[in-house]
Amino acid sequence: MVYVLKMPSNMFIKTSLLQIIFLTANVTFLQSVNVVLTILLLVGTVVGAQYGAKIGARLKGEQLRALLAWIILAMCGGSASI
Repeated sequence: MVYVLKMPSNMFIKTSLLQIIFLTANVTFLQSVNVVLTILLLVGTVVGAQYGAKIGARLKGEQLRALLAWIILAMCGGSASI
């Protein structure tokens, strides 16, 4: 979205947070049997969204893209070792 649609990095983070909220809501309904997992997902989403918005407000566009790239690489590296 940043490169193809020429979207500002701050707008990209807000759009990503919106997608995470809808994804978490969907998983909440699918995992409604496990109440503990549902509560942890909802609390983690709210805390993560608040923390991510504060970090995103302080960084420049290039720094945000680099941080998101490192997070994606770390997640891919962690899942590849499993």
